[in-house]
Amino acid sequence: MAKKSKDAASWAKKKVKEAAAAKVKALAKELREKLHEDLHRMRESKKANARRKQENEKQNMVVQKIKNIRAIRKMSPKQRRRARIFMQHEL
Repeated sequence: MAKKSKDAASWAKKKVKEAAAAKVKALAKELREKLHEDLHRMRESKKANARRKQENEKQNMVVQKIKNIRAIRKMSPKQRRRARIFMQHEL
């Protein structure tokens, strides 16, 4: 009889440990999901801000006829952007 009560006690301890582990897993999963949602929201807001910035830049652009096209074509796209010179296909 002593063995049965010992087995029951160890079984109960085992179940308590399993329940605690399950609770920790559930909380970790919930935390991971919240973090994922926050990251997703942050990425979306960054994309929206970039889109808005691009639209504002397009609105503020001044279109002008440039004579020295050959020199401008030799410039890299990064240099052209810094000088606020955009080719027609980039608009």
